[in-house]
Amino acid sequence: MIAEEKVLAEIMTSDVISVALETPLEEVVKLMRRHKISSIIATKGGCPEGIFTERDLVREVSRREPMHQLKMEEVFTDPVITAPPELDCREGYIKLRDKGIRHLVVVNDAGGLVGIVTETDLLRHLGLVQLLELKSIAGVMTKNVVALGPVATLADATQRMAECGISCILVEESCFPVGLVTERDVVRLFQTGMDAGAIPLGEIMSQPVYTVTDDLTLFAAVKSLEEKGFRRLVVVDGEGRTKGLLTEHDIVKVLQTDYVELLKSVVKEQAKKIEEMDGLKKSHKELELKIKERTLELNAVNVHLIEEERHLSSILDSISDAVIATDTSGNITRMNPMAERFTGWPFSKAQGKPLTAVFNLVNAQAREEVINLATGVLAKGEIVRSANPTLLITKDGTEYQITNSAAPILDNNGNATGVVLV
Repeated sequence: MIAEEKVLAEIMTSDVISVALETPLEEVVKLMRRHKISSIIATKGGCPEGIFTERDLVREVSRREPMHQLKMEEVFTDPVITAPPELDCREGYIKLRDKGIRHLVVVNDAGGLVGIVTETDLLRHLGLVQLLELKSIAGVMTKNVVALGPVATLADATQRMAECGISCILVEESCFPVGLVTERDVVRLFQTGMDAGAIPLGEIMSQPVYTVTDDLTLFAAVKSLEEKGFRRLVVVDGEGRTKGLLTEHDIVKVLQTDYVELLKSVVKEQAKKIEEMDGLKKSHKELELKIKERTLELNAVNVHLIEEERHLSSILDSISDAVIATDTSGNITRMNPMAERFTGWPFSKAQGKPLTAVFNLVNAQAREEVINLATGVLAKGEIVRSANPTLLITKDGTEYQITNSAAPILDNNGNATGVVLV
């Protein structure tokens, strides 16, 4: 399931579109639309200074401030995260995870721009898509879809996208999907100079919507996304009503479970070899030789186990959603970088603390404390999802509107050893 080792130079896009710092924003957006790309690099003397993405444009549009005089140097994200072309792809993926980004800019020894690699490029190379063959869409799709009606404006859509940190808005009529407005659409419409507050979504949405039912396997869904060049699929019921939304990001999240199973198989292999070693009944000299041989084998297995644990950790930590794990007492045992960012707690300080001390949730409307999902999971032994709009209050008092779910962590005997929240 894991592809042979390669370096970034073998999978990167070499024909990178770049512009000077003083390039007008309108020209930058025009290039993004013409080349159908999600990002552009700002360079100075051939070296990258920053990166501008579709999400950056949504952020600027949502502010509803004049943008016709803005230049690239005023809107790009910096510093840009770079890597050398000879870096191993797995190391590149870990770097994306650690920085919480989706684009890795490749530079030579002199710091010159030579390519770009995306999270999707790395996932496809690592061969992780094959892990999804037996899973269905139903358990993975986003069910709480952010939707607006056709009469809502583009300004409404960009504001919701910026607030929720999402890449698209579903346009619905009577619960039936009729179109999508994506970050790519914002790029397309920005050039027209139209007033975002005066444009109904029904006039500019992308349509028709490509829909699937939730009994489709994730592997088949990935193939559909690749063949049609889409980033997302709308999931509908038998009558065509919206049930959920499946994005490339949703697919990345499910890979963490598959890697846990892969790690378990390695542990079983190690235990089997230990049992075989204990069963040896030969002469002292032969036994000594066998022990040495088995020790070498076990060392190799341990190295493989460490490597697989590293891959597991990189997948879990690279997810752009916050992930927190607890033990059966509700005390925190693991947090990924995004969880640290959203809660305001570094894992070194949060480890061992009760979940409620770090993951402070209230009802978005009533401002009442939300019942700890982890408690419900341990009581029911099944996945629990938040039913109402929820606010996460960080350590410094910042509030984020979130959706979250919790699932039990089970051992080989089906016993709960903790809870994972996403």
